[in-house]
Amino acid sequence: MNGNWKTISTVWLAKWKDEKQRNRLIIALGLLGLVLIMLSELPGKTSQAAFDSISSQTAENEEYVRGMEEKLNRLVENVSGAGKCHVMITLEQGTQYVYASENKKVVDETQSHEGESSSKIQQKDNSESKIVVIEENGVSRPLVETSREPQIKGVVVVCDGGNSSVVQQRITEVLTTVLGIRSNQVCVVPRK
Repeated sequence: MNGNWKTISTVWLAKWKDEKQRNRLIIALGLLGLVLIMLSELPGKTSQAAFDSISSQTAENEEYVRGMEEKLNRLVENVSGAGKCHVMITLEQGTQYVYASENKKVVDETQSHEGESSSKIQQKDNSESKIVVIEENGVSRPLVETSREPQIKGVVVVCDGGNSSVVQQRITEVLTTVLGIRSNQVCVVPRK
């Protein structure tokens, strides 16, 4: 092994002394560095801040669902004939945020004269939109303009009176009215 190392180091030093080889080696190392930098910036790589944001939104959605389920559970238990019940909600999509943005529009107008009586006007519109970013405690985040509540995909109610079609209809009417969903998005079944 020691002999191999001496051979490798001798070849390496010989190449390093040759200016042409040294320049090629420096260029190759520079290109390798650029490739590594570009790979670190690939969009597939998620930063910790992005991961924290996604985790935060998931937690918000879960909290929203739990709160709604508790409210609806109390409401449905007060429907005549429902009895003891359990309500479960599924979301179609979570909370949506609309971010504040700065819009910039530049109109470039040029006029050319082709003679005494004719002129030509050429107009170019350039629009640019950027999301407004604010910094709090050293953390940059987009400024939220408005947010929309999650959209409910469906509701399941398991209750003591779930085998009665009258109770099923009452619960369905209550839930469709309160949540603003269609009746085919509500399922009412009896408890075991």
